[in-house]
Order: sequence, then structure tokens, then C-alpha cells
Amino acid sequence: MRIIALMALTLLLTGCVPSDPVVTPVPVPSATPLFATDADALKAAEDAYAAYENQLDADFATYDTSELAKFASAEALAKAKTAVEKFKSDGQRQSGSTVISKFQPEDMSSLTNARESASPASFYSCLDFTGVNVTDAAGNSVVRSGGRQYSMEVSLVWNAPLRKLLVSSEEVWSGKSVC
Repeated sequence: MRIIALMALTLLLTGCVPSDPVVTPVPVPSATPLFATDADALKAAEDAYAAYENQLDADFATYDTSELAKFASAEALAKAKTAVEKFKSDGQRQSGSTVISKFQPEDMSSLTNARESASPASFYSCLDFTGVNVTDAAGNSVVRSGGRQYSMEVSLVWNAPLRKLLVSSEEVWSGKSVC
């Protein structure tokens, strides 16, 4: 009889105890945008692009592209290194500095929207080469006279390990002039 009572008690207790433990979901922190405001994002992008252009000016003067990866990635890095190598093989050297006379957003949602942070942000710029001279191996200027401003389309991406924006592409813009 005692065995029957123990079995009945065991069945009674196991019927009252839930078989699966209750799992309480742990709150997951929401993703944070790279920049809190459009103004912060635009300032960071413009600063990153200016640093890239300054480094390119130095690279065209010295043929040293060892620092370029701190400012560019992907397509922009490859194209810039190729351009500097061509300058070197042609015996050309740059002096002076490129000026960014205008810089405006095309789409910078990836910088202010956490869900899009892996996408590149795109901008239009006006590069002014008026203060730049390029000489050949003999020291003669090879710069054409005339317009020295170019509208550009620029993309920047966030580099998490470096914790900064890098130029990922830069192309001459064939649409309506930004300059």
C-alpha cells in the first residue's frame, strides 16, 4: 500500500510541476547609429574626405602610399595606389594642395541609421586643383590651362577596427555640376 501511495504522490507532484523551464528573454541592446545627428555625420565625412585628399597630395609628391590605407579602402585605395604608381613611372610629381570647395550629402543614412551602418554613405564634392602643379621628369609643368575644378561622387564606409570613416570610392561626377 505504501508503494501505491508513493507512486500516486509522485504522479501528483510531477503533474503539477511544469516539465519545461520558463525562459525569460534577455533584453538585447538596440543598435546605435554611428552618429547622433546629420550634422555630426556630415562633419565626420567631410573631415575623413579632407584627410584622404591631403594624403593623396602627399603621395603624389613623394610616391609613398604606405599611409593611404589609413584613409581609403576597397576601390579608392586600389585606384589611388595605381595612380601614384603611374605618376612615378611617368616621372611626374605633384606640388601644391587640392581644395575641397564644396561637400554635400547624396545619401548618408548609413551614418545616422543603425540598421544601414554597413552600407556606404555617398556625397558630392567639388575638388579645386587651382593650387596644384604637376611637373614631368624635366621639371616642366604638364598642367593644362583652363578649368581646374571637378565635380566628384564620393562614398565613405565605417571601418570598425580603425573607428573612423574611410573613402571607399571616388569618381568624377557626370551629372549636374557641384562646383
